[in-house]
Amino acid sequence: MGACVSQPDEMAASHAREYSRKLDSEIKAQQEVTAKTVKLLLLGAGETGKSTVLKQMKLIYGIGFTEQELQLFRTAMAINLLTCAKYLIQAMDTLEIPYGFNREDFVSSSDIESPNVEPSETRELLQPTEQHQQWSSVLGDTENPPIHQFITLKRARDPVARAAASQYRSEKAGGQQQGGPVLDSAKRISQLDMSCCFSMELSVPEDVADDIQIIWEDPGVQYCFSRANEFQLIDSVMRDPRRILHGTFTPTEKDILAVRILTTRITEITFKVEGVPFVVVDLGGQRSERKKWIPYFSDVKAIIYLVALSSFDQTCFEDGTTNRIVESLTLFQSLAQHPALKGTCFILFMNKIDLFQDKLKTIEMRDYFPDFTDPNTYENASKYFDKLFRAENKFKDRDIYTHFTWATDTAQIRDILGAVTVALLKSSLSKYGLM
Repeated sequence: MGACVSQPDEMAASHAREYSRKLDSEIKAQQEVTAKTVKLLLLGAGETGKSTVLKQMKLIYGIGFTEQELQLFRTAMAINLLTCAKYLIQAMDTLEIPYGFNREDFVSSSDIESPNVEPSETRELLQPTEQHQQWSSVLGDTENPPIHQFITLKRARDPVARAAASQYRSEKAGGQQQGGPVLDSAKRISQLDMSCCFSMELSVPEDVADDIQIIWEDPGVQYCFSRANEFQLIDSVMRDPRRILHGTFTPTEKDILAVRILTTRITEITFKVEGVPFVVVDLGGQRSERKKWIPYFSDVKAIIYLVALSSFDQTCFEDGTTNRIVESLTLFQSLAQHPALKGTCFILFMNKIDLFQDKLKTIEMRDYFPDFTDPNTYENASKYFDKLFRAENKFKDRDIYTHFTWATDTAQIRDILGAVTVALLKSSLSKYGLM
């Protein structure tokens, strides 16, 4: 007698087959979405502007910021401000600049002779001080700000620097250090406990903003600021202390783009362009963070690599000796020549062109890159660096696209990101026969 299957068993089997087909269909659909997703990595050495570009994307593509993020920006602005003030105060001693020193008194002086020093000598470096420590986060060590003594032979070749150091030593030796109210303000800021910034409601003493304003307006401090390439400085907020430290301060979009927060975690955002998902991942650029990069290389469609052109006369935060663009070039070489990234599109963002243009007005690039022999113009210098980085592309079937960017300029970044996303969108749709 033949076996028979009950009706309930047949129904269960039918439901199971239907569920399996539906599951397979969903998996296939998800795989298709994943395959069509345009995954971008934001890479580059530290302090090149990656996080600023990510913040621009959040603004441009309507993602916005949470209340928690806004509070973090508010706290970070206060920390940036106070840290910058502490850096400047410490650098006044490191560079031997007296408060009240006015460079204009010496710039046109004809009785200060400049010794015969070859430009190549200006690259000599001293070792970092014992206070050299990398921030582990925005709430890291701010009591002992790192000062890298990027003291070239500045005093030997610059009569103004020599005059400042001479006046500083004379005042110190005679026990008559000048400065008056400025020196008093500097002492108070130096002793300030930074923990006052860490509460939900900023509890910074009211006179702190006044002290910072007094310090910032001092001509000696302004001269110190003009030599900021000789130490590590966050300079984006010094000009507005009273607004930033006010109890009701709310960061504007401009503030959000300018605030400096060391990236020590992976940040990912998603948005759609013409219905196609884009995933952008910001990976920390400091040396200690790069070991986290490798797992994110799979399925990446393009790498946006940022270079801070304005850092051509600065050294790395981590060691105080390596030129920042040399560091960027070395890192780019390791990525561009990696076999696993042979088919990955590279997009160079030559960033901070605003600061770069300003520096070239007073600083000779050949002092830091001796093989640059053209006139010291933005056009020549930008072409030089573009060629330098493009030369690291050993895979001739792959193009490297360059954009010269000002990451805090939303209009410019919107135009550039629009061009980049459209190009990647066309490439993605073409690959899957959708255009």
